[in-house]
Order: sequence, then structure tokens, then C-alpha cells
Amino acid sequence: MLFNKWKSRQAFDRSAEVTVYLSEGYDGRGIGSRAVRFIEERAKKAGICTLVSLICGENMASIKLFEKNDYIKCAHFKNVGEKFGRLLDLVCYEKEI
Repeated sequence: MLFNKWKSRQAFDRSAEVTVYLSEGYDGRGIGSRAVRFIEERAKKAGICTLVSLICGENMASIKLFEKNDYIKCAHFKNVGEKFGRLLDLVCYEKEI
């Protein structure tokens, strides 16, 4: 599956979470944007109306990718994640498709 349910409750069936991972060295080639558009097309066909992306607040490449593809920042959660002993923020972006 290219996207995952946003929440398990039926009320959220129109929304899905999207994540794009690129191997190191593949950024800046337009691959991410093509992947986002591909996922959006598939999501529309599946009846999804809103896509949500949760991104580490330090991941500027992902933030730029989603902003470039017209996703809007809708939330900023402070210190909700931890990795390698460091607290991390989580930002949430969304797009109605």
C-alpha cells in the first residue's frame, strides 16, 4: 500500500497518512515529487480526500518536499519523539486532494 489509514475509526476513512522515503543521494532529482503525485493519484482512486504527512521537525528535505507539493503545515508537536537520546519535534502537513 502506498498510504496508510490515518485513524482506525470509520469516521476517518476519507483520510490517509503518506510517507516518502528516498535513498541517500536521490534527493533533488524530482523523484520525491513524482512519488507524491503518484500516491495522490492512487489515493484519489481509493476514495481518499485528505492526505497527512508526519515529519520529524529536523527533516528539512521532507518538509521542503511536501511544501513544494502544496501540503500545508497544520500542527507542530514539541518533544514528542526521541531518537539517539535526543527529543524531537513532529510536524504535521496535510493536503486535500
